[in-house]
Amino acid sequence: MFGNAVKIVVLLMQYIIIAESVYALNKNTNPCNGNGQYVDGKCQCNDGFSGEVCESCIGRFVLTDNSGTISSGADMVHFSNCMGIIQPKNITNKSIYIQFVYVENSCSCDFLNVYDGYSVHDPFLATFHGAVDPIQLPAVVSSTGSVVLQFNNDDMPFLNKGYTIYYWLDDYPPSDTEDVGSGDEPAGDNTTCIENWCMHKWPELLKQGRASSAVQSLNGMLYIHGGYLFTLASEQKDFMRMNMTSFEWDVITISNNSYTPDTRYDHTMVVWQENLYIYGGSLSSHIITNEMWMYNTTISTWKKIIANKTFDFEIPSLKGHTAHSVKLKNGRDVILVFFGYHPGWKFSPFVFEFDFINNLWSKVPTTGAMPIGRYGHASVHDQDTNNVYVHGGSNDNIYYHLYVYNADAMLWKILPHSPKVRYLHSMVMLGRSLYVYGGLSDAAHCQCSTLTTVRYSIDDKIWLNVEENELASARFGHSAFGHGNRTMAIYGGYDGTMRNEIITLQDANSDEICGNLNITQCEMSKVCDFDGHNCTYNVDCVSICNAATTCSDCFSTICDCCFDFGTCTFTKNSSCLTNFTNCNIEEEFCSELKECSLCNEAGCSWQGNNCRVKIDNTTTSDCLMPCESFTSCMECSDSQRCQWCDTTNTCIPHGTSNIYFPYGTCTHFITTTSQCKDDPCTKYQSCDDCFQDDGCGWQDLGGNNGYGSCLSGSTIGPVDASLSSDNWHFLECPACQCNGHSTCSPDQPDVCTECTGGTNGFKCSLCDGLFYGDPSNGRNCTACECNGHAEECQSDGECVCNVKGVVGSNCERCGSVSGYQGDAQNDTCFFEMKVLVEYSFPISYEDSKFNLVCCPTLSYDITVNVETIYGQPINITMTTNTTNSHENETVVAFFSNVSSASVRFPQKEYHFGNHNDLRCVRIYLSDIQHLQNMPDATLLLKASVIQNSTSIGLLIAIFLLCFTSLVLITSIIYKANRIIMSRRRRRAHEVNLEALAARPFSCVYFSVDQLDNNSSHELDVICEEPCSEGEASVFTTVLFLPSETNNPSEESSHYFALGSCIGTTTTTCSVPSTFPQSTKHKESKFNSLVNTARSVVTITRSPRDRTGFDNPVLQLELAD
Repeated sequence: MFGNAVKIVVLLMQYIIIAESVYALNKNTNPCNGNGQYVDGKCQCNDGFSGEVCESCIGRFVLTDNSGTISSGADMVHFSNCMGIIQPKNITNKSIYIQFVYVENSCSCDFLNVYDGYSVHDPFLATFHGAVDPIQLPAVVSSTGSVVLQFNNDDMPFLNKGYTIYYWLDDYPPSDTEDVGSGDEPAGDNTTCIENWCMHKWPELLKQGRASSAVQSLNGMLYIHGGYLFTLASEQKDFMRMNMTSFEWDVITISNNSYTPDTRYDHTMVVWQENLYIYGGSLSSHIITNEMWMYNTTISTWKKIIANKTFDFEIPSLKGHTAHSVKLKNGRDVILVFFGYHPGWKFSPFVFEFDFINNLWSKVPTTGAMPIGRYGHASVHDQDTNNVYVHGGSNDNIYYHLYVYNADAMLWKILPHSPKVRYLHSMVMLGRSLYVYGGLSDAAHCQCSTLTTVRYSIDDKIWLNVEENELASARFGHSAFGHGNRTMAIYGGYDGTMRNEIITLQDANSDEICGNLNITQCEMSKVCDFDGHNCTYNVDCVSICNAATTCSDCFSTICDCCFDFGTCTFTKNSSCLTNFTNCNIEEEFCSELKECSLCNEAGCSWQGNNCRVKIDNTTTSDCLMPCESFTSCMECSDSQRCQWCDTTNTCIPHGTSNIYFPYGTCTHFITTTSQCKDDPCTKYQSCDDCFQDDGCGWQDLGGNNGYGSCLSGSTIGPVDASLSSDNWHFLECPACQCNGHSTCSPDQPDVCTECTGGTNGFKCSLCDGLFYGDPSNGRNCTACECNGHAEECQSDGECVCNVKGVVGSNCERCGSVSGYQGDAQNDTCFFEMKVLVEYSFPISYEDSKFNLVCCPTLSYDITVNVETIYGQPINITMTTNTTNSHENETVVAFFSNVSSASVRFPQKEYHFGNHNDLRCVRIYLSDIQHLQNMPDATLLLKASVIQNSTSIGLLIAIFLLCFTSLVLITSIIYKANRIIMSRRRRRAHEVNLEALAARPFSCVYFSVDQLDNNSSHELDVICEEPCSEGEASVFTTVLFLPSETNNPSEESSHYFALGSCIGTTTTTCSVPSTFPQSTKHKESKFNSLVNTARSVVTITRSPRDRTGFDNPVLQLELAD
């Protein structure tokens, strides 16, 4: 066995050396990389290649030699979205062998697809992504005599990536390697081992590389069913088995060939009572099925299981699920099905059960944690505890969670999550550890898989890395199973190509980390803790509790978590306000369901766009038809939820292409009804667009003008055999590509002579400025109706008016609201200017014309001034007319490429102001140039009309009128000023008088010797002070002030005061100017003094007199 493996490796290495030598020789002798001819020091590249040394593949090329080499890479040929066709001439009943000497794509969305036939419509042979070891690859064999290589990348730069491919016919093998790829490899197991990893290869599996198959072992035999394969249908073995003792393979012969299950992938297989049961999966038509089949290993027959029906249950159609045969404590034997993708629900969150004895399906009422529905997860069954461990998976997200489900208690628990997210991986239980291998962490499948193998210790509850080497090449979509107690076996999968070998891992790790330590060692360990009985691993309960988002999940972990106030936290040795019974489990479960049909299936109620707990008499919204139910492109793309794969004629929801086509078998999707055609290629209307789709070719309809049809086809003609292959072009477009609007000259077969029908461009593929439409492939451009006020129109025919003030979709109106007038349909629009007003106009970037008009009503000369603020050059035309229309218009002045202009219009020549025949001046501004460095800036333009007069009489009249008005105004102002000043003086005088009246006077002393107690005297004025004008006087009187007795007759001290007031004088005053100097007149009598004063003055009050007296100004004290 070892010798056979060595021989295979030697043969392959010899072949690789020869192929690389052939390529190096071609490169040295042909500097054009074998993709062109070296003539006169330059490379003339073959079809599909370009560059100085023909290093870029940009289109399609064909290879017709019986053998050859195709290479790409940093120093080779760069393949970017191009297609190569290997089609040797004159071959009959010969196979083409293709060996990949070097394969390494960049780890982005780069793929190499290989088709067996003449186009991408033919079956897949292989697909490659990422780095692939060519030694592990068998030769790809085509029996049709033609192979298509489709190179796709995402235009991301990469270095040292590409392909080195050698091909030959079956009678043209490379020297000294006739056995390579011929199928004559030594039989038996060819094993290579490095440390505890081994790779086992068999010739029987060389053409059986597959992914998403179902694998089970029974009675020393390994059974493999279905899976996704790229090889020819005639070479596919849908059901195989291997003797795990002798390591020999054979194809299972079915007793009843007419009754076998259809080929499928993403399904499951379980064992019960010496029989194999397969369930679900995707059929070759990509329809997800709910079929269950049983294979009897004793009599080698298949039987379809028809389950007993229940009233309210329909067997679910699932793919990407997991299933296990379980014997429950109550004695029932069942199949437990976990999660998976459903065409109506999308991601199933349920656990289903099939009872073998009762032949009945049911949904399991689980409790505890509530895992979200997912697809592509991995699970394993522990028969000793009846626990099922479920890890990872994907829906709209990718997960790293690890759950454990107890089949007897129907209870979910949450365990510590793994270091990385992954799906489409595998998990096997060896001893007390769970080994997780491979998978994807990128939903777009564009990243090379670099996920390492890890294991979970069930007892220590810890994740650990597993040492790997080059044999443990990462992959996804593989199958895994346990062989014995310490070996994990991995079959198939995809890592850039379909794998066909079996990889094994021998478990060399101890099941326990902390459990083997004594108390002292445990206490010294940083990761272990002694709980009083056992040494256990320190679980990160804080992270586990914080990761739980619902109440039920919070109380379903292996830690003491508490869900208080809507947050799950670790509460070791502390009290918790809530417990599991307080969780609103039904509400939490329903709110997580995002699909209408899934919501109803779960017993909840779909309200609007949300799933709610179902209440009695609650109306549930009707659900939309699932995308998978649409069978035509029109039905599918009419729904905004769905997309149509025209490669497989399948309708799927948006965002699920990685689920339905995990290995890239759908190359084109349609999302709108306008793209739906009987032939999807007919949507392309030019040969250039047609060749962007690798499945399309161009049929020229003659005329040497580029007119033709885009059709699905290959190198031999259209796919539709009823169509003619005359003038068929699949490798390159015809030289003349004028879209039917021009012919090409014989001297220049790729140059259009003259585009017609309102078209222009190098290929007459554009409409002229005043035309709109799509002129591709003979279609017409339609003239725009813009009334002469536009130079271009939009794609819908709406005119882009270039005259300021002209508006409307056809430039048919004047913007009257903005002050524009005129007739846009027969003439143009103007802004009406007034005389002696300076205007500033902003001119937008799209306006290149602007019109002004002024119609003076006075008979004087006028001057028109126009200028641009920033000095941009414009053309200015000034005209006059007598009808305010375009008729009878006379050009007066024209200025070209100026920034300002001023024109004088003499009255004697133009006769302005004639109301019976009003003459107007029009100013036309055109070719307005905007600032090139400020394309969005607005041009500012100033314009004014000044009217001048030469009449001296009018000037004199105006002067006299102004002078007279000035004199009159001055007189009025002077008179008003005098009146105001007079009033101010009078008021000031009164104020002065009031001030005088309020001033204090000199003291006057009186000596009263005796008062007549019996006489009564009337106190009156004793003094008058005339004012200078003689009209008013200040009068003084004596006031008797209150005393102790208030009786003047009594002997006591009495007080007097003098008071003054102002009044009108009526009698000439002859009072002496001064009083006697003596201050005491014993002989004087008070009464005589009073009488004397009364005889001299009498007071007559007037309206201006003050009422009352001022404050006392003198105090008199009567003396003895």
